[in-house]
Amino acid sequence: MSGAVALLLTANGDLSPAAVETVLKSSTDPLDWVETGRIDASVLLDGGVADLKLERNKASARTINLSGQYRGDVVRVDLVVYGDVTDTDSYPADGTFSLVWDARGVEPRLYQLQVDAIDGAGGATRSRPLTLQIISGTNFTDVVRNAFYEDAVGWMVADAITNGTSPATFSPNDHVTRGQLATFLWRFAGKPPASAPAAFSDTSPTAFYADGVGWMVAEGITTGTSPTTFSPNGPVTRGQLAAFLFRFAGTATASQASFSDVGRGAYYAEAVDCWWPRESPPARARPRSHPTAR
Repeated sequence: MSGAVALLLTANGDLSPAAVETVLKSSTDPLDWVETGRIDASVLLDGGVADLKLERNKASARTINLSGQYRGDVVRVDLVVYGDVTDTDSYPADGTFSLVWDARGVEPRLYQLQVDAIDGAGGATRSRPLTLQIISGTNFTDVVRNAFYEDAVGWMVADAITNGTSPATFSPNDHVTRGQLATFLWRFAGKPPASAPAAFSDTSPTAFYADGVGWMVAEGITTGTSPTTFSPNGPVTRGQLAAFLFRFAGTATASQASFSDVGRGAYYAEAVDCWWPRESPPARARPRSHPTAR
């Protein structure tokens, strides 16, 4: 370690102790048997070290947003997938970069991703490779190839929101129950803890949906179908789904929908308005409290 610090300070004597620590950490190769890894001297002295980050090691075949950090004189960051540049951030700033990999249509398998940090002189520093597994919802025998829901099914499985109704089936034409939807939303939110379990006469604290129901109530996404019931086995209507998603999103821009079957006084009217038309996803925020939630 002391030799690496001496080498670094010889090349750049103006670094502060905090900067030295940062550079040392960013220049290590991970080792299973060493807590902090092994220092790579070639990376240690390079001016443009790039670090690509993946939130998960699995994803469905869809457009995937990637991000990372760099240091040094970096004017461009390229995303490299098995040797091919698939996207470029030409304006990295504040030590970070953002990239997009259009993985729609790629074959489900393992892919190796790296980034090249290009410095002002045209030199490139390549990050360490990361492996991403692309999976597909077509592993289910009842998910038809190119069906409108195929990408969505793959995304739900990749993000551990659901694993289907059996190892081989997803049941895409079945109705979703209120208990299932509560579980899906809760998992999508990252399985946050509820402040207290929901007290409904028709829910069980040991049921698969218990955490999801408690969280939805605590966040004001729903108050149940009555003061004492949640109806976990009841189907979710399109109006209920619109209301749940709207309250979960927290904020959205309204554009009044012109549907003849959406009454202006309906509990879901505002939600339908805010999700139609949708040019871009609304900003995520803490859900608001809705005393008339259903």
